[in-house]
Amino acid sequence: MYAFSVRAKLTLLYSLVTFTGLVFFGLLTYGLLHYALIQGKKTHLDGREARLMSALSHQKCRWLATLSFGSIRTGLDTVTP
Repeated sequence: MYAFSVRAKLTLLYSLVTFTGLVFFGLLTYGLLHYALIQGKKTHLDGREARLMSALSHQKCRWLATLSFGSIRTGLDTVTP
């Protein structure tokens, strides 16, 4: 059986450590970026919801705004002028 030289063993060890570090760094970066993007989207949608609810509550006609499962449904009640 052929034994690897010390140089080959060290090269393989350093390559494995470098590869493992890069994979770990990539996964960590991906996870943090994904979390930041989801939080940004959530903040944006919460702001849109707040502006819509504010606009609907200030209308002269009676609007019904209900939240159902995180989505906004709006309907117009019948109002006599």
